[in-house]
Amino acid sequence: MADGGTVIFTTTDVDKLEARFGQTPLGSFLVSTPEQTLVDLLARPALGGIQAQALAAAATLAVSVDLDHVQELADAPSLPGEA
Repeated sequence: MADGGTVIFTTTDVDKLEARFGQTPLGSFLVSTPEQTLVDLLARPALGGIQAQALAAAATLAVSVDLDHVQELADAPSLPGEA
């Protein structure tokens, strides 16, 4: 973020989010899996007004994740961020 990047915060139901705990010297945190991130990027590419970057990130993720698992997450009854 040293070059002036932007962070977009949203809310979600973490019980519906596929995530795992991470650990750094600063503490522990919950982070979505790459597959969940891909689903989220494709579900709401315009979030934050950076649709081109979201779609580019999705294309980059798509080559390194389990696409069958991505489809399972996308087919789930309710995606994070949906009503």
